[in-house]
Amino acid sequence: LLRRDMEEYIQADKQLLAQLGRNPTQDEIADRLGLELSEVQTLEKMVSEARKFETAKPEPEPEKAPGE
Repeated sequence: LLRRDMEEYIQADKQLLAQLGRNPTQDEIADRLGLELSEVQTLEKMVSEARKFETAKPEPEPEKAPGE
């Protein structure tokens, strides 16, 4: 359910961006999805955090000297 909500948020954001020619406001996304503004704000935070994890690269492990 949560993943679906996030996917719907992303889709609405992309559609409105294409339609409006600018980044949509949270109110516009809320109207498109039929959600309360507070729900859209929560989804926006979750999508932002998920994107951070997707783009984060794992730190390389330090090389150990032979015999360690």
